[in-house]
Formats: sequence, structure tokens, C-alpha cells
Amino acid sequence: MDEMELFRTFKKYDRNMNGTLSFSEYSQCLAECPGLDLTKQEIVTASLAADVNCDGCIDFEEFMKHFSDILNLMNFNQQLQVELEKDMKRINDLKLAKENTSPTGAGGK
Repeated sequence: MDEMELFRTFKKYDRNMNGTLSFSEYSQCLAECPGLDLTKQEIVTASLAADVNCDGCIDFEEFMKHFSDILNLMNFNQQLQVELEKDMKRINDLKLAKENTSPTGAGGK
């Protein structure tokens, strides 16, 4: 997300238009963001972590930093998941190939 998209997202959830997001506004933003798929616990944790200066709200600077980090982290996590699935398939394929080449056809057992 570029800075303009972040700004639009911030403004969308700044329901009372005070220039900051409350805990509930930011939680809703995280819950409704396509592709994030966070649990309630993850949303609460992320929302609390976003308030870097501990003033009880999330200003645009905090939002930019934290929301971007969350999106990057989720993207990285999805890439890792894809690679893990590929690796698991390769391992299963190797196991099957080994079983099929054993003298008894069942891993030599």
C-alpha cells in the first residue's frame, strides 16, 4: 500500500474525524482488511501495539508505520506458508518414490 492508500484507509476508519483512530476504530480496520484474516486475539494485540506513544489513540504516523508493518508481515507469512506447502509436497513425493522403489514396494518392511 502506498502512502495515499494508507491515508484513505485511515480516513475511512476515523469515523469521528478527529485525526486519530480509537482502539475500536483501528480494530475494525484490521478486522475488515481484505487478506489479513486475523483472529480476535491477534487484532487486540495488534491494536494495542499500534499505540506506540501510549496516548490511547493511533495517529496517522503510528497508523502508517504499524499498518504497513502488519500488511508486510502477513504477506511474508503467506509466502512462507506457500513455501512450506511446496516443501511438504516434495517430502511426500520423495517418501512415495522411496516406497515404490523398495524391494517389497512398501519401504522394504
